[in-house]
Amino acid sequence: SVTVVIDPRVSWVPPQRLTIGPSVMLAGIMTDDLNRTLSGAEVELLAIPSDELPLLTKTDEQGRFALGPVTPGRYQVFARSPQHLLLGAPEVRLRIGATTALSLR
Repeated sequence: SVTVVIDPRVSWVPPQRLTIGPSVMLAGIMTDDLNRTLSGAEVELLAIPSDELPLLTKTDEQGRFALGPVTPGRYQVFARSPQHLLLGAPEVRLRIGATTALSLR
């Protein structure tokens, strides 16, 4: 099911992503350097090369997140949380047949 909102003032349709074929998921948890979970942190998934729109989500109360479905391939993961710094942006390979689990610190 896809919901598209059209701005009635300009009749503009925002860009949409339609994925047909095999898809995969990325799930994980985000913690600080003392291993405390970070809730409300932003996690962004960007395809390499970045020819697709990025996916963005926030961590839940337990610091967990899930992104997808996306097409299999290489992605870079960016995370942001107030007063915290992610050292580097890890690259992940998402493959058919499994949900990839990732720990961000």
